[in-house]
Amino acid sequence: MINLLIVVVSLCSLFLSWYVLFVVWPETIVHRDRQRLFLIRDDLFAAAEDGKIGFKNKAYKLTRDTINANIRYLHKTSLVHVLILLIFRPRSAPPTKLDEAIEELDSTQQKVVVNAIDALHQTVFISMIDRSWLYPVIWVIEKFLQYEAFSLKLAKAKSSADAIDQIALNDKQWLSKAA
Repeated sequence: MINLLIVVVSLCSLFLSWYVLFVVWPETIVHRDRQRLFLIRDDLFAAAEDGKIGFKNKAYKLTRDTINANIRYLHKTSLVHVLILLIFRPRSAPPTKLDEAIEELDSTQQKVVVNAIDALHQTVFISMIDRSWLYPVIWVIEKFLQYEAFSLKLAKAKSSADAIDQIALNDKQWLSKAA
């Protein structure tokens, strides 16, 4: 009876772990990163509102549309899609409409648009990593490195404390001889 109970609890735990890892976690990451994309779009809008770039500017419109498309389809992007795109994309691809529109801007306007696009790419890339099977591997490596760094700091602090204790002991011995 106990063995059956252990099997049932183990299977339930396994299913719950699978559900959290492959259903709940990716959905949570998508919601988090969509919110980040909304903030990027808000910053772009604020820059246009402040007059750094015009609302009717072609680069502004294309950047806004690109951000909106990524908000809408973020859940469908994956590392596999990016790898396929990189492998089969022509090496000398012609410039996109957005690239051409950016070249027509002055340096301040270019900075606004390029910063928004860079933040977009960073957010989408992090989202793909966080939703992939690589994330647990990266997390374990990160925690291991943090542990190693902490161990080194602890050893260094211990050796420093030992040195301070030795100095105090020498001073105490010197004071006792002087008295």
